[in-house]
Amino acid sequence: MLFQRVLEMDSGGRTLMVSEDGGRVVKAHPEFSIVMTSNTKGRGDMTGRFAGTDVQNSALLDRVDAVFEFEYPQLKKVYGAVAGREFLRRMQKSFDDIQAAISQGKINVDFSLRKMNALIWACRAGVTFWEALEWTCLCHFDGPEQEAIRDLLSKQFPRDYRYE
Repeated sequence: MLFQRVLEMDSGGRTLMVSEDGGRVVKAHPEFSIVMTSNTKGRGDMTGRFAGTDVQNSALLDRVDAVFEFEYPQLKKVYGAVAGREFLRRMQKSFDDIQAAISQGKINVDFSLRKMNALIWACRAGVTFWEALEWTCLCHFDGPEQEAIRDLLSKQFPRDYRYE
């Protein structure tokens, strides 16, 4: 409810009344903006992947002027300066395969860019790809999801693969 008034533009601009301060009205700077992020577009989460994410008030969502959806960045753009081209090609293909399996409902996990980051840095530290995968990613999932991810990644990474 707090944001609704600030997001509403009237003839006086964007204002907020602070009732705890005797009803003082605070006027927003003309260039004032609010940027909100969400994994669920304000609709909450029924999958359990974003537990604790509540449905947002439709009056608030109605005041949001624009919504932008972003895809995960290409790994070569994020890690190109610190990881080899062939390694990143394999990682990108694996990440794309995992994200496709998630969106198709074949696996129900949260395999984020954060997990890829941990996996890449663990590989660069000198352990085998599969050791790094177990320690940084698979340890977060149950047996069926672990097996599904192993199957997807085995297409790109042989059992003895080491980062070079």
